[in-house]
This record gives sequence, structure tokens and C-alpha cells, in this order.
Amino acid sequence: METEHLEFKKSTAELKEGIISIAAMLNKHQQGKLVFGRSNGGSKLLVLNNLKMASDSSLTNAAVLMFGKNPRQFFGSAIVKCGRFRGELKEDFFDLKGIEGNLFDCIEKSLDFLRDHLRHTARIEGLYRKEKWEIPIEALREAIINALIHRDYSSPGFTYIKLYDDELVIANPGKLPDALKITDLYRDHESIPRNRLLAEAVYYTGMIDAWGRGIRNILGMLKAEGLSKPAFEESAGHFRIKFRRPQIREELDGGLSGGLNLVYDLISKKGGMQAKEISRELIMPLRTVERNITKLMKMGNIERKGSKKTGGYHLLKLPNNSPEP
Repeated sequence: METEHLEFKKSTAELKEGIISIAAMLNKHQQGKLVFGRSNGGSKLLVLNNLKMASDSSLTNAAVLMFGKNPRQFFGSAIVKCGRFRGELKEDFFDLKGIEGNLFDCIEKSLDFLRDHLRHTARIEGLYRKEKWEIPIEALREAIINALIHRDYSSPGFTYIKLYDDELVIANPGKLPDALKITDLYRDHESIPRNRLLAEAVYYTGMIDAWGRGIRNILGMLKAEGLSKPAFEESAGHFRIKFRRPQIREELDGGLSGGLNLVYDLISKKGGMQAKEISRELIMPLRTVERNITKLMKMGNIERKGSKKTGGYHLLKLPNNSPEP
């Protein structure tokens, strides 16, 4: 499917923004390299020809997905749907977002969504501020890239990211190749890319180091942080990877509280909120919010700053105050 061509009566000028934005991203992150054959003032079509994404006046589907300004014009399911859900039934949500654009836009904006909702701590090391996320961001980047470059773009289904109180699910249309089984993913295995042109182009940017190592990198990063291995699933024509979220321990009764985690999540993202504001945003009874705040303060995870009238609650960003896994 990705090597099929779309005929354009106009020039490839509409891809200019996509290529320029990718170059800017590589410069920003100081990784990857442009080996597409583009030089200052050079032809955009040359870039695409070198990637086997264009010939004469036609573009491949891969070119549109990788660099196009609006891939959904041609592929209606080229969207990443993100949601933050809460509660034991995993049905209530308080943030939904549909992410569109070229493949690079979808990767970065999906990560931005997760940064908005995942817990993290930070500390100063020398002159630098070092953040530690509850699930390593680079592991999530690998998972999102895998979902986008290996998905079946001929399917009407869409890629989705669902963040629950206890787990994070990243899924894409398209099952594993017949030669691969779920159990193979936990050990070294051959790479069988569904969309080879997409995989090759992403490889050239430096966002992935080699084909077939994405899952292995994820496993290694989680192990280094003492986190559980992810679970892999296939059903209804989709492939899923599930990350277990570290939970705050409810030390008073030995159990786990979803409400406690919700309050902590919100304070970690919006420091300075008062109990009434937290209650309104989470749609949680004020007395329940106050009870959770008291527990979090006793556990040393948050503190109150400011006056009674204008002050609010903040995350204690110290190494020994991060939530226990």
C-alpha cells in the first residue's frame, strides 16, 4: 500500500513545510541526519526520489503520510486518538484529543499529550534540571513510533493511546506478521516492517537506531527503572502494548486508591491549585479531595505554599519524595 502512487497535477511544493519542519526538529534535538540528498536550494522532489517516495510527478502513499500537510485528505484513518480515562470501569474521561498531521507531527504531539498527564519528578543536578517520568518517555516514543510505522493504513481503524489510572495502552490497526508470535517479542527477533519506506525514513532521522530493536529498547529501559515488562496483545485486528503504571501506595490501609493517584496527577501538572479547584476539575467530592490531600502530605509527596486565601498545593520535587512504584 505505501508504495502506491498518487498523481499530483500541482508541484510537490505543499510538502515543503513538512520537510522543513523535520529538519528543524532534528536541529532542535541534535540527533539524526538528513541523508535524503537535500541541499540548500535543492529540489524537494530529489529528497523524495532518494527515499523511493516519488517518481516523476507522482508521490507514493508513504510520502504523503511522512511529509504531507494533511494526510487525512487521502487516508481518513490517519489520526491518533488520545484519551485520559479514570475510574475502575475505565469509561469516564477528562481529556480527549485527536492528533492529525504528518507522521512526525503525530509522534511529537502524542508525546506532548502523555507529558501533560503522566506523573514526573524533577531535581537539580549541577546546572541542569533533570526530570524522571513514571514511565520513561523514550520508551513511550519507541512504542508510538512502532504503532505508526507498523500500522495497517488500509484499515479503517485508527491508532489510539488510552491512559488509565493503572495502565497505558498504545494500539494500532494491523496484527503481527504470521512469522512472529507474541512470545517472540520478549527476545531478539527478526524485523518484518509492514511499511518499509516509512521505517527507513524514520531510521534516517535517528529516532530509531536499527530495525527490529524498538521492542528490545523498550524492555531494556523499563528494566533499568525497575518497572514491569509491558504486555502485548492482539485482537479485533489490532496490536496493543500495555504499560503498567507505578502506583502510589496507600500506606494507611495497605491498598491502592485511584482517587489518590488522580489528585496527585493533577497537582503534579497544575501546581498551586486549591482543594475546591481540584474538586471541580476532577468532579470529586470536596471532602474526598481533602482526605486525599491530607494523606499525600503525610506521605511527603505534596506541600502547601502561600496564604490560606491564595495559596495552593505543590509537588515536592525531591528524589525521595517520588511516588513509590
